[in-house]
Amino acid sequence: MTSAHAQWLSRILVLLSPITLLPVASCGTNNGPDQPTVAEALLACELITKGDLGGLGASSEDPYETCAAQCVAASECEALELLVCGGDSNTTDLIDACYLNCLEPQGHACGGQLFPPKYVCDGYDDCMDKSDEANCPADFACDDGELIPPAYRCDQELDCEDGSDEVGCPTATTFTCANGELIPASFKCNFTPDCEDGSDEASELGCAQLTCPQ
Repeated sequence: MTSAHAQWLSRILVLLSPITLLPVASCGTNNGPDQPTVAEALLACELITKGDLGGLGASSEDPYETCAAQCVAASECEALELLVCGGDSNTTDLIDACYLNCLEPQGHACGGQLFPPKYVCDGYDDCMDKSDEANCPADFACDDGELIPPAYRCDQELDCEDGSDEVGCPTATTFTCANGELIPASFKCNFTPDCEDGSDEASELGCAQLTCPQ
């Protein structure tokens, strides 16, 4: 798995929630309390092993995240394999299609497409005219002077190069790597090696493992 692919997997943290998400009206046939989670779908397709999902177990109250999760979980095994095992050029296709499928009229429109509110003021220019990043709240200033979107503050991801966006956060907890390095606890078992020695993803910790075909 490439570094870019590993970084992309962090985008679907909430989609791998083992917690059954509440149905959302805009999801159509993907609705229902019996709808499997993405984690359950990946297990059924033998794409991950049973184990701890760490920070991937966080659920969301965001209806767009919930709807997208249900949409992804309803996908065929072939599509799910491309999602978690495919090359960097096609890993976002399914999730992006599901987000667009779940959009309601209040989604941000540009270039003939609709984007969910989560894409607005997230620090990335999704619209060609950059309108999704216009009139956004003031950036958060890292201790080293770097500026990041305010939503990145205390999100349990190290967005500042110096890590200052996660300093002093009320819910922050840490995991101690085998080499003594400290990382946010939610980074353990998230399919991305955040410790320099990779110890946060060790099978000995009970972490679920990807089983992509070689």
